[in-house]
Amino acid sequence: MDRSRPLDRNGSMNWLQQGHAELGKGFRCFILGACIIVGGVFIFAAIPKIKDPGAFALSIFNYQAVPDKLVNAVALILPWLELVCGVIFIFLPSFRLASGYILVVMLISFTGLQVCTIYRGIDISCGCFSVDQESGHLGWLSLARNVALITLTIVVVYGLQRKRNTELSSA
Repeated sequence: MDRSRPLDRNGSMNWLQQGHAELGKGFRCFILGACIIVGGVFIFAAIPKIKDPGAFALSIFNYQAVPDKLVNAVALILPWLELVCGVIFIFLPSFRLASGYILVVMLISFTGLQVCTIYRGIDISCGCFSVDQESGHLGWLSLARNVALITLTIVVVYGLQRKRNTELSSA
């Protein structure tokens, strides 16, 4: 019996560890699929913002959450961060965990900002996938999408962190 894995009180692996052991290739395929979905969403969302930073700056300004002096800087930096993290999450497995942590922080921040904006009664365009001020108004659908993306990204980060911890403990 492999004593490097924690056992439950009956002397066997717990159900979560058994799931990882049994899934193996299936779990790795799930992780890759989730990375493609989440990374693809961030890449897709970044492109219109990079093409038209002025319109994206207006979207940021409309949230009334960023100081006026920082709006342009955020509009120039944030889409590139989204793009780079999305590309890394899909194509660079060595840096996927770090990118995942950044994506989780961005998603939680975006979701919190959306909740605050809806709560304050500000009716604006989401600015998530388009810089058009008339498309994609904030609502429950955008919040549900973000919660799904957060969940998917956390599952990936958790799986990658467990794999990393296992590799470090066996080395």
